Amino acid sequence: MLHHRHEIEALRGWAVLLVVAAHAGVSGLAGGFIGVDVFFVISGYLITQLLLKELNSTGKIDFLAFYARRVRRLLPALVFLITGVAALLYWLPIPIDQEPQRKAAIASMLWMANIHFSLMDMDYFGPQASDNLFLHLWSLGVEEQFYLVWPLLLLVIHRLARSASPAITVILVASLLAGMLAFVLWPVHAYYQMPFRLWQLAAGGLLAATPWFAQSSVLNRHNTTQAALGTGLLVLACVLLSSEGLPYPGPLALLPTLAAMLLINAGGEHGLARFISNPLSRSLGAISYSLYLWHWPLLLMAKALAPGSTTMTLAAVLLAILLAWLSWRLIEGPTRRLETRRPLRWLTASALVTGSVIAVTVNLPPINSMAEQEQVSTQLYSNISMPRIYRTPNCDDWYNSDAVVECVVTTAGKNAPRLLLVGDSIGAQWTPALEAIALAHGWQFSVYTKSACPMLDVEFHYPRINRRYTECETWREKVLEVIAKSPPDVLLLGSTSGYPFGAEEWENGARRLLEQKLPAQLQIRYLAPSPVLPVDPRACLLRSASTSGNQLTTTGCTVDLAEVQRTDLLTALRRASAQLPHVRIIDTAPIVCPDGICPALVDGIPAWRDNQHLNAAYVETLAAPLEQALDLKH
Repeated sequence: MLHHRHEIEALRGWAVLLVVAAHAGVSGLAGGFIGVDVFFVISGYLITQLLLKELNSTGKIDFLAFYARRVRRLLPALVFLITGVAALLYWLPIPIDQEPQRKAAIASMLWMANIHFSLMDMDYFGPQASDNLFLHLWSLGVEEQFYLVWPLLLLVIHRLARSASPAITVILVASLLAGMLAFVLWPVHAYYQMPFRLWQLAAGGLLAATPWFAQSSVLNRHNTTQAALGTGLLVLACVLLSSEGLPYPGPLALLPTLAAMLLINAGGEHGLARFISNPLSRSLGAISYSLYLWHWPLLLMAKALAPGSTTMTLAAVLLAILLAWLSWRLIEGPTRRLETRRPLRWLTASALVTGSVIAVTVNLPPINSMAEQEQVSTQLYSNISMPRIYRTPNCDDWYNSDAVVECVVTTAGKNAPRLLLVGDSIGAQWTPALEAIALAHGWQFSVYTKSACPMLDVEFHYPRINRRYTECETWREKVLEVIAKSPPDVLLLGSTSGYPFGAEEWENGARRLLEQKLPAQLQIRYLAPSPVLPVDPRACLLRSASTSGNQLTTTGCTVDLAEVQRTDLLTALRRASAQLPHVRIIDTAPIVCPDGICPALVDGIPAWRDNQHLNAAYVETLAAPLEQALDLKH
């Protein structure tokens, strides 16, 4: 049995506090998600210490006993969470798409949530992240997969080498290099997948396997310095990552990893010990596992029930602490103290429990309070669609390539006027209305589109892929070459306002594109960005329905145009084209939001498919006002 170290329990408390604060939206602590990195280092340290002690005393590892201890430690609280969340969803009118929750719950019970979200290409920092109540369980998947391979690796190392430190160092460096490569090539996988996070757990393992760290007289004389430096690195990482746009994990993950190593190695006897290991941090550390489990789904439920409510967010945090304490007191503590001399029984029981929870989850009927709520959700989502050009293979190949594919929408006679739309997904959202216009006048109409590719002559560091979006730049140049060789009669351009550019960058980028990259006499219509709403109207409609007899209503779901209109970008585009009579800037905001109101529902049709993309069915109804604004000459 290992000696209980209060300072490590306190460090757990600080780590979970950072995570909860970040997810609760506490100002200045958005980077608090690095608490998970601290957990990784702590887990690597404690597990390696435990396994090496067993190896040194017995020469072997009792794998059944080890895995039984892990199951006893983690599974009961996880089962409590999943059943508790299901119960809350049953009794509370929470508008949420249920199928993704079901799949994520099953993956979590199998300790594969990280693989599940990685294969879904779920950006942890993207808007989709707030749609899944079990997203945070990705880290449990990483740790459990680590527990599967680490004992075997240590056993092999023990039999082949005198010291585990060199081999662990090799594993650490190999995983770190692989993680940095994945960070560039496959950023989502780099975030979730265990092999690319293994180096952080191995860092804790290296600390445990290298006696010099704990025995060095030089380090021991500077424990306060180690603790201060570790605290400083943790604060620095949190501050840096609270700024939007900084990619993660990548090189920045070194900061919390080194911070955790320094704080663990500093021990509990130093000048900052009283501050770091205070009673509150130790208390939070004791319930940190259950608090981590409960905080995320409760915060998302609070947000769904009362968007923007600080009171509801605080209530969710307090409820998470209460449930975590109950879980620790009634579930975690008692199961830890149970007899473990028969590990095979524990593993068999855990398999039965896991199978039972999965079976119930798979066969669970709609878990909102009324089946009608599920019908309302189905009704809403069945009326939401994307433009049909996205059914054309490779029409939008995103960041996968720079290939140029013409998406033909309408064909006409050989001499018919040609209408061409080039833009990102916001530009492409206008396809249904433009198709109706083209068909009415017998025009040819085609689209070139690439998601997240601005129609500006600018370099763009795309946070989604953590690098410069070179595929966009090359694709855009290729499309411009096609236009130069075969100019359409009318060219339409369109972009979202969501890029991290100021008005000056918009003006200069648009001017370079319009003046230098396109034919001088080409008739051009630049579709200014449509509004981006502060909340997803779909969630608002479902929430409104849950309190209105399961009828879709727009109560509280419309937005004043004045609150969301980007007049600064509209002005920038107009300045960029001021000396170009063949270019006209089209203000799309009044078209999308007539009479100064951005609707959520129009004649039973949802206007939006998320908070910035319009629903194709709604766009089709905008053909007449769009045609009037375009004032086409053919």
